[in-house]
Amino acid sequence: MKKIILFFGLIVLLYSCKDLGGSSKMSIEKDSLGTVVGTDKDDKGCVGSAGYKWSVLKNTCIRPFEVGVRLNPVAEIKAGDAVISAFVILEDEGNRAELYVPNEKSSVLLERKSEKDPYLKDDWKLLTLKGFQLMKGDSLMYAGALID
Repeated sequence: MKKIILFFGLIVLLYSCKDLGGSSKMSIEKDSLGTVVGTDKDDKGCVGSAGYKWSVLKNTCIRPFEVGVRLNPVAEIKAGDAVISAFVILEDEGNRAELYVPNEKSSVLLERKSEKDPYLKDDWKLLTLKGFQLMKGDSLMYAGALID
């Protein structure tokens, strides 16, 4: 009797370990564009498909939409159009700001001379009085609320 129970237990154990799918390959999830999600690390180790970008100010991979201030476009947006925001991260007790703008490959590092001056870099100007205003040249491109 013990041999029969042991025999059936062995069969159940072997059957439960069998690959029921007939394949020993692990499945890999792809996004809608065919990109394998999570395998697109950049040279700093940031996973772009998960929203991570390298931050010069923080010296680590960040998600700008989680740690930055959202700046929305000021141009008229029609119903159904996507709103693509910019994000800014301010240096703690410093005079630098890191700007993440749509269609830019990397962040833009802005600097100011003193607390009352705007942050500047090339054509970009970030004003921080009564909210955030981001200008490119003479055009107001993005705006956002002050944070406390």
